[in-house]
Amino acid sequence: MDAIVQYLKSNAEWIFSGIGVSALAVLAYLLRMAFKRQTSQKQTVAGGSSAIQAGRDVKINSSGKGD
Repeated sequence: MDAIVQYLKSNAEWIFSGIGVSALAVLAYLLRMAFKRQTSQKQTVAGGSSAIQAGRDVKINSSGKGD
């Protein structure tokens, strides 16, 4: 038991600096995932159709009736 305590005392800076670097890397990863923009929209168009895809409201100006 004394050998383990002595090892920890003599290598504490080395051991805990590695833990600190790992903790910062995990924190940076979690923050990056939290603020990452999600792009999950998918669209399939067939038969000569035209399609518009947007993440928010879309207003299309046309010269037809009903505007």
